[in-house]
Amino acid sequence: MREARDRDRRRAKVDAEKSHSRIGTKHAAEREHVPRIREPNPECAICGRPIPLIAEAISEGDGRYSHFDCVLSRIKEEYNVQPNEKVSYIGRGSFAVVAKNPDGGFYFRERIEYEGAQAYSEMKKFVESTKE
Repeated sequence: MREARDRDRRRAKVDAEKSHSRIGTKHAAEREHVPRIREPNPECAICGRPIPLIAEAISEGDGRYSHFDCVLSRIKEEYNVQPNEKVSYIGRGSFAVVAKNPDGGFYFRERIEYEGAQAYSEMKKFVESTKE
């Protein structure tokens, strides 16, 4: 009785391994080509150094791009960010100067639309066009 149960367990294990390997092979054969981004390496409009990853760049609106960190530094200077304040990226090309309330809460002292909707859309199209 015990031998039959052990034999059935071994068979079930072998069947599961065969099934798993067939599934893995099938999926590997059906995989589609995933396009890769060919990095254009434009120069940063602020510092002049190359931008190695275009996905980490911010559009300047005039067709040029800048490093994310360069944009943060520019905003800190232009908006006179105080030591108790921070600049945060809040999405879709917008930043905010975040300050702290006396009660400990946070608020946006200033909301900055750095990369407009049109520039954001053009940036996405540009990245798509660099895929191979």
